[in-house]
Amino acid sequence: MLLMVPMLQAAQHRAAERANDTRQLASAWIRTHAPPGSTVLVEHSAIDLVSGPWNLLFPLGSAGCIDARKLLARNIRYAEAETLRSGRPVVDLGNVDLPRLDGCRARYLVLSHYDRYRDDRTHYASEWRRYAALTQGSTLRQVIDPAPGLRGGPAVYIFERVPGPL
Repeated sequence: MLLMVPMLQAAQHRAAERANDTRQLASAWIRTHAPPGSTVLVEHSAIDLVSGPWNLLFPLGSAGCIDARKLLARNIRYAEAETLRSGRPVVDLGNVDLPRLDGCRARYLVLSHYDRYRDDRTHYASEWRRYAALTQGSTLRQVIDPAPGLRGGPAVYIFERVPGPL
């Protein structure tokens, strides 16, 4: 019986982490703080925000940042998504084609890959420049970190650009 206690505790911690994912908490932050009509760029699959009153953008490689609702409405095929990813292993802001970066400007940026590029600017110099360009002049509103046994997922950074010309 004593051997089962650590196993049960570990299972309980994993369940708590799954139930409190950082990306879900970021979506909850957007629902609470982002005014209707705001443009929100999300790096994770924020399906829970699709029915909300925001303009959602999603980064997709050579396509730039695309309207998430339109993408879902047209039932994009896997092969097309792979082509737009341009062979990149991660779908994030760092892999958006540079000429398409202006289409990623949004009032709110919900970034789940930000720290990977920030923390290794030597290996990811070009990717980091994309993040730096889009967050320049923005205010970091929230950081949602994972916490063992409490929250799972990546660290999520939420930036806000002041309303006005981008």
